[in-house]
Amino acid sequence: MKVKAKVGTCQNMCPETEYKNRPINAFECDLNGKFQPKLAIKEYHRSDQGRQIREKDLRPLPVLLKTLDHILNYVIGQKTNTSPETSEIQMYYFVRDRLRIIRSEDITVQNLDGPGVIRILETSCLFFIWAGTRFNMENREIFDYKQNVEQITQSLLSLTDLYDKYFEETHQHYPSEPFFRSLDLITYFIYPGFMVKLLSFSDEIRNSNYIQAVLEIRKAILTRDISLFLSILDHVPVQMASYILQRSKIIWEDIGYALRVSFSKRPFPKTFLTDFMRIPNELINTWSKSFVLSKSQDQNYFTYDVKSSLKTSLLPDVIVPDSFRLIQKFNNPNEFLSMDEATSSFSIKDFVAPKTDFTNDDNQTMPIIQNKEDNSNNETKKATAQPAAPLTQTKEAENENLGEESFQQLAVHQKEESIQEESTNQENTPMSPPEPDVPMMM
Repeated sequence: MKVKAKVGTCQNMCPETEYKNRPINAFECDLNGKFQPKLAIKEYHRSDQGRQIREKDLRPLPVLLKTLDHILNYVIGQKTNTSPETSEIQMYYFVRDRLRIIRSEDITVQNLDGPGVIRILETSCLFFIWAGTRFNMENREIFDYKQNVEQITQSLLSLTDLYDKYFEETHQHYPSEPFFRSLDLITYFIYPGFMVKLLSFSDEIRNSNYIQAVLEIRKAILTRDISLFLSILDHVPVQMASYILQRSKIIWEDIGYALRVSFSKRPFPKTFLTDFMRIPNELINTWSKSFVLSKSQDQNYFTYDVKSSLKTSLLPDVIVPDSFRLIQKFNNPNEFLSMDEATSSFSIKDFVAPKTDFTNDDNQTMPIIQNKEDNSNNETKKATAQPAAPLTQTKEAENENLGEESFQQLAVHQKEESIQEESTNQENTPMSPPEPDVPMMM
């Protein structure tokens, strides 16, 4: 027998009985720092999971939408960074908990659906995607990346059900559905379950530019085509690029291993990391420690200490190129949460890897950045211009079947015998995604 959903009667963003019995958050105060009951927002408590939920504590959909607008316009738009207690990371903690209680309690217990609920969950999903790249360099005790990913996948799972129900009722796809379906697919894109998820979409969704972009980015990762990978990031909406970065640390690690193999006995230019791979400047030192790099006599060149063990666990969960942080929509969370860019059109014809006129002895074009200095009289520097062989995309790789077997090939790093156990440490292994239609539990 189906239990009848409760109907919330609370007309405020927070029940009075709650804010009177808990500490007041700085974001619930006015711009002068004084608490205002009308600014209080119902909070999430893990310890509350077993409590009885009363209708007078549940907020109906209009109040939930009012709460969302308040979070966007006041909490994020006005209050953030007005005091030490309202820093950006503190804002994240506050908004995270307030969005969690909306999804896990108010929406779920009342069994709410429709466009209003879709808007709330889409905004929640984008907020956690923004946070995943914004705080990627924070200490893991300050920012829990795994918990943040769980919020993304839970939001996407709920949206999947809402989009299906909307289509059943209207026989039309919700306008923003292709974009968020593509985000859902990104969660799986180099793991088992990708093809099952892809084939669960309708032809209209599969043929959208967003899904085609995910297919292209997956191809770039499986073939280790960093140039194509970065080209795609430059053209897709910033929200999609942000989530792609959170799910693709493996491409940087794989190329890091390949470089270590290819340049184990000779120096290579720093520009290979900064210009070609776009390793962020703030991460160069950590990258050097992770792959045991040291500067050669020429400070613009690196050499590998192949006798030392790798420490790739030092790398952050998400690698964000410096150029990405210059994007206006990335720096302004409210702009990031706007769907204007996400619904704009773009063409997969733009996803073309930059060409280079550098060729090897077999007249094959190689994806490598040459040193800007004059190398004509330096034999050592001439040697560094030789490419890392694993980065060459062969014709067979281009036509490779991108099925689940491809991931197994990708996961086997090309390493020389001197690379120790650290390279296969569980800390370096990509997180296992959820099985289809099951939320990721991190």
